Formats: sequence, structure tokens, C-alpha cells
Amino acid sequence: MDIRNSKNINTGNVNTGGGNVHLGDNYYKSLEYKDLKEREEELSDALNSAQSYEKRLKYSERLNKTRDQIEQLRKDVISLAETFLDMKLDTERLQHAKKFFEEGKFKEAGGSMEAGEMSGDLESLLEERKLLQEKMKSNQEHLKSNANEFLILAKLTAIDYELKDRFEKAIEYYEMSIQADRNYENISSYATFLYKHDRHLEAERYYQEAVEIARKLVQENPLKYLPELAKSLNLLGEIQRVIDQLDQAEKSYQEALEICRDLTDDGQNSHLIELGEVLHSIGVVFRRKHEYDTAKDFLEEALMVRRNLSEDNSEKNLDNLADTLNSLAVLLSAMELDENVEVLFQEALDIRRKLSENNPDEFLGAYAHLLGNLGTFQFWNNRVEKGQKLFQEAIKFLRELSETNPQQYLSELADVLVKFADSLIDESDYLEDIEIFAQEALSIYRNLAEYNGASWLDEVADSLFLLGRIKEKQNKTEEAEMLFQEAKEIYSELSETNIVFIESYAFQLSKLGFFFFNTNDTFDKSERYYKESIEIYRKLAEDDPKKSVPELVILLDNLAILYDSLNEKNKAREIRKEIAMINKKVS
Repeated sequence: MDIRNSKNINTGNVNTGGGNVHLGDNYYKSLEYKDLKEREEELSDALNSAQSYEKRLKYSERLNKTRDQIEQLRKDVISLAETFLDMKLDTERLQHAKKFFEEGKFKEAGGSMEAGEMSGDLESLLEERKLLQEKMKSNQEHLKSNANEFLILAKLTAIDYELKDRFEKAIEYYEMSIQADRNYENISSYATFLYKHDRHLEAERYYQEAVEIARKLVQENPLKYLPELAKSLNLLGEIQRVIDQLDQAEKSYQEALEICRDLTDDGQNSHLIELGEVLHSIGVVFRRKHEYDTAKDFLEEALMVRRNLSEDNSEKNLDNLADTLNSLAVLLSAMELDENVEVLFQEALDIRRKLSENNPDEFLGAYAHLLGNLGTFQFWNNRVEKGQKLFQEAIKFLRELSETNPQQYLSELADVLVKFADSLIDESDYLEDIEIFAQEALSIYRNLAEYNGASWLDEVADSLFLLGRIKEKQNKTEEAEMLFQEAKEIYSELSETNIVFIESYAFQLSKLGFFFFNTNDTFDKSERYYKESIEIYRKLAEDDPKKSVPELVILLDNLAILYDSLNEKNKAREIRKEIAMINKKVS
């Protein structure tokens, strides 16, 4: 530290290891320095006058020691000067000591500190600190108790369905609990509450925090908190899956799965429920990523675990079994392995029907969701009347539930409305009815997007696209184009921040290309959208040829047909050459 601007600090340089500092006149004025210099001179004279070797050696040793003391005094004075400069001099003792120090009166500076009085002050301050620490400890315990009280109140409020502002009040009490004491229990509980009520982005943030708290707790007590860490990772993975962060979700689930396998390998069968849950969840992620064979392995293992657990006939284990039966049925249907699909759906439906009859508040929503999935399957197999009946029953239940708990059930209602409309879109007699369903779903998703932003925008885009398809079939071309364009813009924005949406954006572009191909005098727009979509699929095919090459080939073929229509034979021929090369490479 440079102390050139301090009083009486003006001569000499000494390297103290921390940089060059200037030595002051106060050093030369001090009695300590003068005494040491006098001793140095005496020893120097004695050394010069000594005759014998032994005496010269003795005086030389003393002289070197004295010179070392002078140098050490020099460094100590500089260090003390630096300390004064850095220190807040907020007591009279410190101010007096500095005054004496600057005058070179080091002993007087030490005497002015009044050690006896300082000792008394120290005892008083230590006692005061002890009392404050005890008070702080007591305060922390009271805050934890207060946090627990607000947590219980939040959970009680969350289940008071007759309370008009139940949701808002529950949030208020959860946040007051967290304000009192931020702990694993209230953070994870609040995240789960937010997730159940479709506040996905906020829920993800709190789940992340719950995971970090759980990691620290594992260091203190792994036996107690490893299961909690696995639970938090599983919940974090679930919300990441919902908001289409599939790679992050897979990572969270894989870590949770590793912990659960270790726990069950150690003979802790109490953690089989968590193992089944994580196996199920990671299977759903792989299904969403179109890695069907891997998804099937995980879901079949989850089914085995959950079927064994359900032998106790508990509501929780039976509902978990129904969940995995449903997910496996959806997967096998996507893989076109239809032989056992209806059997799986029906078993899941029977379980949930019984559960919802005994406990409708808890299980009716899940039962309605399953009705929608089975309805979709019936439509795929041209069983229109059966499909309609199932969807109508699902919508009836979800409307009732969303009246009392809109945050939790409105999104499920919108999902079933979209699936029902999509299933009937090729039935011309139902276009007016499904237009109403699609409009209602779009309205719901727009409202949800206002709360959660990007986490619902893809559903908004999908609903716009569905409504555009309906308008197209009604020959309302201008309205259809506006809806398609809005959907495209949403996916364009989403794809800039999340790679998951790039394929959806390319799909929207391809559909716009097809739409404008079928619209008179808009072949230029059709070409532009086809080309843009093709470029995206070319890049996607490099990373995942199995999934993206078929789509790329279809788009190229559509573009070739477009060029045929425009009588641009050379362009069509070049496109078909590329298709042949791709097919040859794949084969």
C-alpha cells in the first residue's frame, strides 16, 4: 500500500513483500530507534577495537542481531502505519494511539490504549455477543416454527376448494413460510403446488433450488436425504419434460434412477415406489424423443415394478400402475404394435374408474385424461362412435373439475378438446362443432401463456395450427393463412431459444408450403416455405437420420411435385436425383 500522503511519511523505500512503501520521520524520532542506533554504534566500536578472534566474533554476532532488530523495527513501523491507514479510528483510544505513533512516541501510543480498560470492554462485549447469539438461535428456532405454521396453513388452504381465492391465498402462505425459513420442505412443497397449477417456469426454479438444498443435506446425512434428492431430481425432471427441456429432463431422471437403483440394491424395498416412478418418467421422456425401443424397455420395467407393488391394493400404487399401463399403451400405439394396446388401456381405465368412484377429488381428473387417450386410439382404429363417447365423457368431467380448480384442470380440458377436434377433423359433418372446441382450447392456452410465458406458447401455436386446418377445410382460406402464419411466428421465436422447437418450426413451415400449394396463385410462397423447411430437416437429418430423413424425403418429393406443376422439369429432376441419393445412402 502506498502511504505517501500520510502525515510525516516522506523518506526512504522498503520492500515489505506487499509492495514499496515510504518510511516516515516518526521512525527516526522514536526512542526505540535511537536506543538501537546507539547500541549499534557501541558494538561497532567494540568490534573495531577488539583484538582477539573470540571477542571480534562475539561483537560481530551482537552487532548483526542489533541491525536485524533495526530492520525489523523499520518493517513493523511501516506495517503499523498501513494498519492505521486501513482501520476505522472510531474510538478515542485509537485516535490517541495514532497521534502518538505519528510523533514517534511508540511507548506512549501503547500506553494510551489502556489495556485494563480494554479487557473490561472485551468481557462486556463477549457477554453481549453470547446473549445475542442465544437470542439469534432462539429467533431462528421461532422462525422455523413460524415457517412450519405457514406451510401447514398453505397446504390446508390448497385443499379448501370452497375458498374463492384459494390459489392466491395458498401462494401467499407458501411465500411467507419461505420468507420465515427457506428449507427443503417448504421449497419442494411450493414447487409441487405451482407445478400442479400449471405455473411451470416458477415451479422449475423452485425445484432447482430444492435439488441444490437436498445435495447439501446428503453431505450431512446420506442415509436420510439420498431418497429426498432422488425425489427432487425426479420432480425436476418432470417439470423439465413438461416445458420441453427433454435433454435436461433425461439428465435429471438418470441421476435419480442411479440413486434409486443403489437404494433398492442395498435391500431397501421401501424405495421401490420411487424406482417405479423414475423408470416410468424416463420412459416417457424417451418416447417424447422418439427413441421408442429404449422407452419400451424402461416402461416395461416400470410396469413390472408397479404391478408387484399394486398387490397391496393401495390407491397410490394402483394409480401408479394405471399411469404406466396408459403410457405403455400410448407408446405401443405410436410404434404401431396395436395387439395389446386396447387391453392395456382398458386395464388402466378399470383401475381409475374404481379409484374415481371412491375418491373423485383425487382421481377423477386422471380418469378423464385416460378416457381421452382411449378415445384417440378408438378414432385411429375407425371406431368413431366409441371415440366420441369417450371424449364427451372426458370433457364433461374436466369441465366440472375446472369450475372448482381452474389452475389445475383447465390445461387438461384444453388438451382433451384439442385431441377430440383433431380426431374429427376429417369428418366434414363435425367441422362446426370442432371449430368451437379448437377456439375454446386456444383461448385457454392463451390465458395460461400469460401466466407462464414460453411454457404454454407451443400449445398456443398447436391450437392455432389446428384451427387453421379447420378453416382450410371450411374453405376460409384467408382466415386459415392468418392462423398458420401466427403459429409459424410463435415457433420461430421458440426455436431461437430452445432447440426442441426447431423440428416443430420446420413442420409448421412444411405445412405452410403444402397449404399454399393447394391455394391458387401462391406457388411462390409454397416454394419458399418448402425450401426453408427442407434446409432445417437437412441439418436435423445429420444428427438423427432415422427420425428426420423420412420427413426430408417427403418434403423434397412435395417440392418436386410443385416444380412439375410449374412445368420446371429440370428443377424437379434435380430434386428427385437428390431423393434417390438419400434413399441409396440410407439403404
